[in-house]
Amino acid sequence: MLTDAQLPLEQGCVLSLGNFDGVHIGHARLIDTLASEKQHCKAAVFTFAEHPLNLISDRKIVKYIIGSSDKMKYLYELGADAIYFADFEAMKDYTPEKFVDKILMKKFNPRLIVCGENFTFGRGKSGNTKDLGRMLTERGVECRIMPPVTYEGQVVSSTLIRSLITNGDMEKAEKLLGRKYSIMLPVIHGREIGRKIGVPTINQLFPHDRVVPKFGVYACVCEINGVMHNGIANVGVRPTVSENEPGPICETHIFEFGELLYDKDVRVSFCKLIRSETKFDSIAELKEQIYKDIEECKNYFRGMN
Repeated sequence: MLTDAQLPLEQGCVLSLGNFDGVHIGHARLIDTLASEKQHCKAAVFTFAEHPLNLISDRKIVKYIIGSSDKMKYLYELGADAIYFADFEAMKDYTPEKFVDKILMKKFNPRLIVCGENFTFGRGKSGNTKDLGRMLTERGVECRIMPPVTYEGQVVSSTLIRSLITNGDMEKAEKLLGRKYSIMLPVIHGREIGRKIGVPTINQLFPHDRVVPKFGVYACVCEINGVMHNGIANVGVRPTVSENEPGPICETHIFEFGELLYDKDVRVSFCKLIRSETKFDSIAELKEQIYKDIEECKNYFRGMN
């Protein structure tokens, strides 16, 4: 990760600009372009830890698909060499010209800047890609505006992917992300009701600023110490056993796995929605349905093999 102490980049860079929430296949094309054009300099990414819309509003307008650590992980995997998380508050009142000169030119010394066609910059989003291209050309820098990537006639965007996740369409979300939608969160202590009925689970609490999948039961894959394990996850508020959860929880039963994972970060990747969350009349009824769900998930994985 680039810090201000490491700037300016005297050797120059090729630079991509954007929020990059989710790091989807449209973003991948931007980074591919950087990686192919860098030639003896860094492929750098200019982004934000917090979405600007959330910083200018009293409420969280944008729910994040992934956290900052995953954003870095996926951008590096795609070919970025350096990632700079900008301080939006420090530059939100800059004119477009000041942003270009004081931030882009002075800090990054770019040879090429790449961004999507919906990129805006400057106070009140007053600068657009046409303005950016003109200003950079005047300063001797190439600007490449990339057209959107489409899938099945729809423009691939973080907004569309959020909608797919909240509707439980994990298969289509995977196509647009280029990988399964996943969470990477610490395992917290629960009430151990699953353990008492023979189905131990790990519990993970969704942060308040994160997208939450449609409440329901999912076939999933868990990564533990680099090893992948099939499992079944329930996302919701556990209506049968609790009515006062602090927020949506992901409860995951990992098949053929018995280790305790409290306080460890575990990645849970969502494969397919099995059914919506249901409130049952009794624990016995819930247990019966859980075993049916487990068998359906195992059949799903058998079919994938």
